[in-house]
Amino acid sequence: FEAYKAVPKVCELLSSVRALRSQLQAQVLEEFKLHISPDMSEEVAAMLADAAQVVTVLGRSLILKLAQWFCERELGEYEEMFDPVRQDAARPATLEGAEKRFAWLRRWLRNYASLYA
Repeated sequence: FEAYKAVPKVCELLSSVRALRSQLQAQVLEEFKLHISPDMSEEVAAMLADAAQVVTVLGRSLILKLAQWFCERELGEYEEMFDPVRQDAARPATLEGAEKRFAWLRRWLRNYASLYA
């Protein structure tokens, strides 16, 4: 197929495919951002399951974007609480504060399992 990339019509079609793919990636990512929640209906869950199949087809870059967004969303509180720049003595971001970090993470994992399992 590489030999035909110089053909103007093929080049035009490839450009159209890239644009559509980019638009679809943005749309699917937005659907996840709008609808994913612990209390989503079965209908929404089914729609997101279908969207997950689309994510797989659209490739690794979208999978990584979606995973990054979800992790930031779910673990944002952790980052805020244990930010090493903050000088909050109650929630140290040092090795001595590891016990508090792990306690927070255990609570979060239990909550996550109860909401999304």
